[in-house]
Formats: sequence, C-alpha cells, structure tokens
Amino acid sequence: VNNVNELQAISLNVFGNYALGKDIDASVTRDWNNGAGFTPIGDGSFIWNPDNWYFNNFNGVLDGNGHVISGLYINKADGSNVGLFGYVGSGMVRNLGLENANITGAGWTGGLAGYSSGTISNCYVTGTVTGSGGSGVGGLVGQSTGLITDSYSTASVRAANVQCAGGLVGENDGQIADSYSTGPISTTGTAFTGGLAGYNSGGTIANSYSTGAVTSDVTVDWFAHAGTGGLVGYNTNGGTLENDYSTGKVAGKVTIT
Repeated sequence: VNNVNELQAISLNVFGNYALGKDIDASVTRDWNNGAGFTPIGDGSFIWNPDNWYFNNFNGVLDGNGHVISGLYINKADGSNVGLFGYVGSGMVRNLGLENANITGAGWTGGLAGYSSGTISNCYVTGTVTGSGGSGVGGLVGQSTGLITDSYSTASVRAANVQCAGGLVGENDGQIADSYSTGPISTTGTAFTGGLAGYNSGGTIANSYSTGAVTSDVTVDWFAHAGTGGLVGYNTNGGTLENDYSTGKVAGKVTIT
C-alpha cells in the first residue's frame, strides 16, 4: 500500500494481508465524497458474496511498518463505526501512525478504529476526534473488546451527547496494556468521561496512563449514572486497573434533575 487510493481499496478485500511501503499523505481525502472524506474500512454491515452473507469487518492484517498516514479526513457526523477502520473484527493493525487526523462521527468513533474486537499494537493517533450522539468516542478507538497494546493518542477528543468518551478509548471491554493518552478531553451531555477510557466494563487496563486535561458537563436524572475521572470515568463489572496513573486536571460538572 503506497498511496491513499490503495489504502481506500483495502475496503474491497477486508480479509487480506497488507503492509505500507511508504508514508502516505491523505490530505486529499478532505475533498472526497462531497466532503464526507475517506470511507472507513469495514463498516460492520452485512455483505453478500457469491457464497454467503458476511460481516464487513476488517479481518485481515495491516502492518504499517513504522510508516505514517497524515491528514486523514472523515466527516460522518450521522454515522457510526467511524475511523480509518470502521470495524476491526478478528483482524490486526500494527506499527502504524495517524498524524493530524480529523475524524468526525457519531456512535463508535475513533481515530484508528470506531470499534475493534481485534488486536491493535504499536499504533498512535494525533489530531482531532469528534463524536456526537451514539456510544463510545476515543482518540484511538471508540470501543474495544479486543487487545490494545503499546499504543497511544495525543488527539484532542470532543464529544457531545454520547454514552462514553476517553482520550484513548471510549469504552473498554477488552485489554489495554502499556498504552497512554495525552490529549485534552472535553465533553457535554456525556455520561462517562475519562482521560484514558470513559467506561471500563469488565476490561483490564495495565501499565498505562493519561496526562490530558478532562472536562465534562452532564445533566442526568436521579436514576442515571455519570462519572468523570482522570484515568477512567466509570469502572464496573469487575473491571481491573493495574499499575496505572493519571496526572491531568479534571473538571467535572454533574447536574441532577
């Protein structure tokens, strides 16, 4: 994969094995698809091939070989599964950097992947990730039920009226290890906001940290939960935190109606 058009073409075979041969300038994607930009690889939908139906998830391998994709632009404010990869299934993404990314979506929005149940290793994101409505929003991944290791995000994360948002991952139901986030997180109307992860439901976060400032403003009724934290907004269902820390300033406002 040596240019942005070849990168987009991965969508045509989400079971393949790929490697970047060079850094890729993706800034031209700002002008693609009438302003919607790059189309996320694997959107989680059903697709029919000559043999059967299958989920359009990325189930292959992309090895960045230490290369960088710069200037990636996606604007799907009413769409879910938004990121370079919309939905990583059993696939693996490794050794890849996204720099100066500008990603906007609704449910399950992240710089690298909107949703991942696969493996993400030695990857990072810089730039801005914005989500409104829907579920998880994160600098690297919107929601992860798989493994994230040796990865980080410095992206600015902004979310409005979503379930959870975090500097690295919006919701973690899997494993995060040896990873961190440093970008600022700012949310309104978002139930759970955290410097590293907004919501950790039965997941494990180990040897990881966050340093970004966390700001949230949410209104809830008496029966709802809300949480804002430097590391995690809400830890539940036996979620485990091991050898982690945060140093960012936290300013959370909760109004109960």
